[in-house]
Amino acid sequence: MVRKVFTAAFLAAITVSVSGCFSLTNWDENIRMINHYGESANEWRDLTNKYFFDYDKNNPFED
Repeated sequence: MVRKVFTAAFLAAITVSVSGCFSLTNWDENIRMINHYGESANEWRDLTNKYFFDYDKNNPFED
């Protein structure tokens, strides 16, 4: 039961914090923020692949 309450509170906190980043009227800004989050996630994935899986997609000497 405690786990369900904690999960619900955590999801509510994330929903409230992310909702402040988006607007209901300025769609151009929303698209810019979504693209920014996508680029950040892509950078994290590249760094994870580079440092933990020994794969660097930007290395010109590897296939």
